[in-house]
Amino acid sequence: MKKLIFILLSMAIVSETFAQEFKLLGGSNFSQYTFTPETYYGIDLESGLEFRRTSKLKKGVLVGAGIEFFFTRNIGVEIDLLYFQKGSNSEVFRQGIPYIKNEHSLEVFSVPLLLKVKLRPDSSPYILGGFEFSYIFSHNSKISFVELLGQDRDEANLNERTKNFDFAVVLGGGFEIKMQGFSFFIEGRYHLGMRNIIFDYYPFESIKTRSEVLLFGIKI
Repeated sequence: MKKLIFILLSMAIVSETFAQEFKLLGGSNFSQYTFTPETYYGIDLESGLEFRRTSKLKKGVLVGAGIEFFFTRNIGVEIDLLYFQKGSNSEVFRQGIPYIKNEHSLEVFSVPLLLKVKLRPDSSPYILGGFEFSYIFSHNSKISFVELLGQDRDEANLNERTKNFDFAVVLGGGFEIKMQGFSFFIEGRYHLGMRNIIFDYYPFESIKTRSEVLLFGIKI
């Protein structure tokens, strides 16, 4: 009898520990690169021409699904699988004068692994933090020369110069509304890339990603 009670209690604890909720989510994001160095000089060192690149936000979308495992009523772990459009807009200045405009498009499959803490058990604001692991499957660049009023546009495939994987730190928060049979949530996340995503892309020593994300979704 004692063994049966112990088994039933153990099953109850395991069931509570691994309570699961499936979620569908999607939204938009604004991403940009951090270029290092921002200021560099042309190949002809004698000319001494200075080039400076400024990074600007690029809009993208993301969509996918996830699952949450709750250890208590307030604390759980979330793992998602997302199709995520990243990238960056940028502009190059030559001797302080606008010279080139760039549009980088980066497409990834993103797997965020997050710790989630609800401030209350039911409808509640929550905070989250964790890591993002990304598989990069496409990286392209469009270039237009300002002097030609954007009429001359070059496209470059950067896949061979780009690493396959990226890694980022994720912080965020949101609000969840419990309804009968499902929950609705709205959420903001900030992704800060920690890894140089390029192999050899003169004149840059490194390019790192960062994204501001707004998500909507439902949980079942």
